[in-house]
Amino acid sequence: MKKSLKAMKNSLKAMKNSLKAMEKSLKAMEKSLKENWIALVSLVVAIGTLFAMCGIYFLESEERGMIIRAGREESKEEAKPLELIDILSEMKVIEKGIGKKLSDSDKRIAESVAQELDKIDKRFKKPMGDPSDYLKLGNAKYYRKNYKKAIEYYDKAIKLNRDYVDAWYNKGAALGKLGQYEEALKYYDRAIKLNPDFAEVWNNKGVVLDELGRYEEALKAYDKAIEVKPDFANAWYDKGFALHKLGRDEEALKVLDKAIEVKPDFANAWYGKGVILGKLGRDEEALKSFKKAKELRSQKKK
Repeated sequence: MKKSLKAMKNSLKAMKNSLKAMEKSLKAMEKSLKENWIALVSLVVAIGTLFAMCGIYFLESEERGMIIRAGREESKEEAKPLELIDILSEMKVIEKGIGKKLSDSDKRIAESVAQELDKIDKRFKKPMGDPSDYLKLGNAKYYRKNYKKAIEYYDKAIKLNRDYVDAWYNKGAALGKLGQYEEALKYYDRAIKLNPDFAEVWNNKGVVLDELGRYEEALKAYDKAIEVKPDFANAWYDKGFALHKLGRDEEALKVLDKAIEVKPDFANAWYGKGVILGKLGRDEEALKSFKKAKELRSQKKK
């Protein structure tokens, strides 16, 4: 009897020790879950703030050269890890232009979001977001002039969706900024194949051909952009630029006048017109154009 009681005592003691061990284990798990939840919430807030503040959507610059855009939402039908569900629900394009430079605060938030998503991708050894998520992060890097990193994100978007026209287009723009013009042409041609009525890509292709000294081909690209979008001031201006390089200044003047007709406050077009008028010896008209360009630029700074 005594032996049985002793055995039961020992058994209860062992069970008590097991329960204590389980309790410690549960506390550790609870602590871990709490820490992960806090980190996740912080990341969600950061992402939401970034895209609410920055609104990576559409940039139409007066400056001659590359134009990028955010494009449509593109999602891949694949199960995502639970920790990403809330994060990706916040990755929405806000329909707001960001012609202004990103603030220091915006830049810090963009950097934080990018780092966290990079960690998740590295852990799962593949891109875990949606194509549009990577496009937005690529655009944020593009606006910071970190074109190589922007290309990395555009590549992830393309890997997830080979038909994502905006990713092909934006990568072409980033390559153009890096001076890799021949490579940029390949990406523009792919974007055109996917969407032949994409005026901006035709115009950017013209700019790249222009940089390569292939002015006649550039003119054809600008004409296609204008055919698709007749009120595209940048395309009219860039066409005038190419005609000027070919020595066809009278034609260039008419084209620049069209750019000004479409967009009367287009300072660069007024300035370009002044340059050509000066070359043609029409100094008084040239001075008026320069004065108008200076006036418009002053107003823009206010």
